[in-house]
Amino acid sequence: FHRAFGVRRTLVINWRNTFLFMIKNLSAIRLLALFAFWLPLRMIYSLVSFKPELSIGFFQSLPLLGRALARRKAVASDRKASQTSENSLFMRV
Repeated sequence: FHRAFGVRRTLVINWRNTFLFMIKNLSAIRLLALFAFWLPLRMIYSLVSFKPELSIGFFQSLPLLGRALARRKAVASDRKASQTSENSLFMRV
């Protein structure tokens, strides 16, 4: 990646993917609240320390959030369907 995108662009892509992963997979209210609390502080720190990759990655993740949340919903419904079919197998025995 470093050769193709450079170090800074690679960091931006890493942060973007990290935000998408966290938003897609965090389901506990407490964890989401902690994420929302610390995010602005971390973004400010990254900007003050002249490392804007975190903030850029966050803003690049925003247009992709719709797809990430749709996949989260699809995975949840698939999980529910597979659990129902697994439970029906055990009920027959």
